Amino acid sequence: MFITKQTDYAVLLMTRLAELTDSSEPLSLMKFADEEQISFYFLQRIARKLKHAKLIKGVEGRKGGYFLSKSAAETTLGSIIRALEGSFRISDCAQESLKHKPCKREATCRTKKVWLQFKNQTVAYFDKISLQHVLDNALPDW
Repeated sequence: MFITKQTDYAVLLMTRLAELTDSSEPLSLMKFADEEQISFYFLQRIARKLKHAKLIKGVEGRKGGYFLSKSAAETTLGSIIRALEGSFRISDCAQESLKHKPCKREATCRTKKVWLQFKNQTVAYFDKISLQHVLDNALPDW
């Protein structure tokens, strides 16, 4: 699994939105882009995906911007990653989708369980970490 720059910036954006939860003013994407020295157009694509996933809500107009749709405690890194990357993908044989064609070695494969367990633990890990954990700089206990 590889966390792309797009996902990294999405987590950065979501963390900033979580910091501003008490604010009545939305976060301007242009201002955030300037502060973080990230392409505004790249951030627009990220925001579009986050909005489509209902993780953020937008306010249009001159004083427009974005807010979190849910609290920082309810928003997980797993949900952000899925919004940007789609499903977690570890290896071809660890995919559990209707599109996935079974491997011809599946019946005798000894490693598929390893990849599936790794994928499932990775998903559980990111689904357990909320934006609140990131803000508090305190990962949950396992």
